[in-house]
Amino acid sequence: MNFDCPHCGQPASGELGLLGEEVECPTCGKKFIVGEKLKPLDSKEKVRVLAQSFQFFCLLAFIATGILLLHCSPRSKTNIPAIICRR
Repeated sequence: MNFDCPHCGQPASGELGLLGEEVECPTCGKKFIVGEKLKPLDSKEKVRVLAQSFQFFCLLAFIATGILLLHCSPRSKTNIPAIICRR
């Protein structure tokens, strides 16, 4: 995740686990809590995040469909339950 130091504005990044943790800015040396002053997303940013989420779930659905089609073909020798493959 990306965040800025609230004191000097220095951009920083870290793992999501830092959210709510106190860290020290490497530039100004002041301590702050990551995510304490999160700003709300503007409408363009909301649209971008929703579009990325939609693309991700579409990709997952596409992959899952492909896997089922491969495993449910008449030539497949897997033991997928008949309720899924409807053989």
